[in-house]
Amino acid sequence: RTAPPPLTKKQRQSRKKAERQREEHALAAELQEQRLRAHRCELEDLRSREQWAAERRKAARQPPSGAAPSHARGAPALVDGKLIWM
Repeated sequence: RTAPPPLTKKQRQSRKKAERQREEHALAAELQEQRLRAHRCELEDLRSREQWAAERRKAARQPPSGAAPSHARGAPALVDGKLIWM
């Protein structure tokens, strides 16, 4: 077996450049992945805060437990002996 011929100066430069580009791409991909994770975390936090606020609004609209029920809408009632719809 014979050893492969030594690399020319241009080949060495090209390999070095390609290696540098691979490293830059890997670094950019890692940075993008970190930013995506942070963005997803922010979205999840925002959704949970919105859901919590919606539950608070819903609870504020409901009468407290044990309160006397008010007339239901659309139910018939008698007023002065006349049937009316509430």
